Amino acid sequence: MRIFVEPIGIVRGRMCPQVVDIDGDCAVGELIESLNFPAKLNVIAVTDGRRVASNEKLQDGATVKLVSLALGG
Repeated sequence: MRIFVEPIGIVRGRMCPQVVDIDGDCAVGELIESLNFPAKLNVIAVTDGRRVASNEKLQDGATVKLVSLALGG
């Protein structure tokens, strides 16, 4: 399965847009975990204009935008 990963905002400083090849099924959380982001980044995924739950399975050819939630005040 081929997934297109597009980093947005601060996540772009950690990685470049890339294609990830995965054997078998993969959930969004597994994809994020495999990219080894620090927990403090609090990365979420957006696909087809909506936030995707970490347990949602990805489809072959999906484009996943990775974004860090803004925190602070």
